[in-house]
Amino acid sequence: MLMYMPVLVLIVSMWDSVGASRLVMFDVDWNPANDKQAMSRVWREGQSRRVFIYRLVCYGTIEDAILQVNMVIHIMKTVNIIVH
Repeated sequence: MLMYMPVLVLIVSMWDSVGASRLVMFDVDWNPANDKQAMSRVWREGQSRRVFIYRLVCYGTIEDAILQVNMVIHIMKTVNIIVH
């Protein structure tokens, strides 16, 4: 009988890796472009499987503060409050 063995690939946002179906992010970077790049590296051209991205952030930590600031900046850029 064949059993399905799930595979988990841990990718650090600064590591150059390509292709997976799951990404678990433990570290939030001050530069949100690094996180977005790590997320986009998971999906491959022509991939038919769904990609799942998990961010593990503890409430009240510096990572939580960084993520909150990055989210506010992203929203402000989306509605054109910040001029480039």
